[in-house]
Amino acid sequence: MDKIMNRPNNERMLSRFIEIAGIPGESKNELKIAEYLKSEYESLGFTVKFDKANEIIGGNIGNLYAYWEGVDQTVPPILFSCHMDTIFPVHDLNVVIEDGKVHSDGKTILGCDDRGAVAAYLEGIKMIQETNVTCGPIEVICSISEQRGLLGARNLDNSLVHAKDGYVFDHDGDYGKQIVYWNGYSYYVDIEIFGPQKQNGHFVLNTGATNAFVIAADFLKSVKLGDVDEYTKANLGLINGGEGRTIVPASVKLEGNVRSLTKENLDKQLSHIKDIAESVAGGYGGHAVVEIRKSFDGYKLEENNPLIQCAIMASTALDIEYHLEETMGGADANALREHGINAMTMGSGFQLIHTTDEYVTLDNLYVSGPYISALIQAWYLFHKKMT
Repeated sequence: MDKIMNRPNNERMLSRFIEIAGIPGESKNELKIAEYLKSEYESLGFTVKFDKANEIIGGNIGNLYAYWEGVDQTVPPILFSCHMDTIFPVHDLNVVIEDGKVHSDGKTILGCDDRGAVAAYLEGIKMIQETNVTCGPIEVICSISEQRGLLGARNLDNSLVHAKDGYVFDHDGDYGKQIVYWNGYSYYVDIEIFGPQKQNGHFVLNTGATNAFVIAADFLKSVKLGDVDEYTKANLGLINGGEGRTIVPASVKLEGNVRSLTKENLDKQLSHIKDIAESVAGGYGGHAVVEIRKSFDGYKLEENNPLIQCAIMASTALDIEYHLEETMGGADANALREHGINAMTMGSGFQLIHTTDEYVTLDNLYVSGPYISALIQAWYLFHKKMT
């Protein structure tokens, strides 16, 4: 094989997506979609296994691992990963097709995040097999509870994984156009601000008591939020405190998130938040406790990385104008990298996710299977040239 073959079946792809989108499978309830995928992958000659991640994080099924040796085992396996769960239920999904878009009737989400990738993988592999194209081993991981913080991918069973390199199609860019080479870092920050007194009591009887909400207000006026710099964004989105409308609050809790394309800028902003909280609270005779937790780490791939090179080859073969892009969004690729897998995120066509206005264009659906097929072929051609 010296070129990438492309024989799409648009009608089958659309039908496949609609069928998969309608299968219930919100986080921790992925059993039905998992059973469907097990049957589908086994019909394509894959060996399918499940881990026990659900016993750790809850749920009725674990992560799915599907593996097929392909035709030529002299090249390393290529991995495709997606998540089975949807953010909200898709019971009684009614799909509407109009103006070149696929969406729900407005009563439910569409669930293209990430059912579009689920369908694309099956279609792309089917195209490879029915055209008898030579390829290497193919692995697919379908995770659980991605929508709850990449929980399934964080709890992978490494003993069931064959591939060392892979793609995660779970981003709002178009297939083949958005190649995410640079993914930012995300850390949570929890702040508790205390006034000088442990308890303040009734406001009528304690008119001189320091209100922790006032301290928090001064903190919020002093801290940098929003677009911090060209690489960094910060938000404080939750605030909670007080014991009653007549009680002067002695403490207040704030919860937020800091994201940055660089670890240096991330750490700088986290230190800034901590320093400002402690300084402002101290100025009132109180104190602040700041806890920082990792959500996910970022990555930046060089253009000569095989994943980037093969994505470019596939896009070029399908005459898709591609762009190397950065994102601060999280996906299973971030968690897979924690397991030593060289993974990257790719655009999968969905728009307005997590809302009842969610949609995917027919153009994206129709190109998704061929793009996966082209990637499989590009991966094979790239590595055969290396041998």
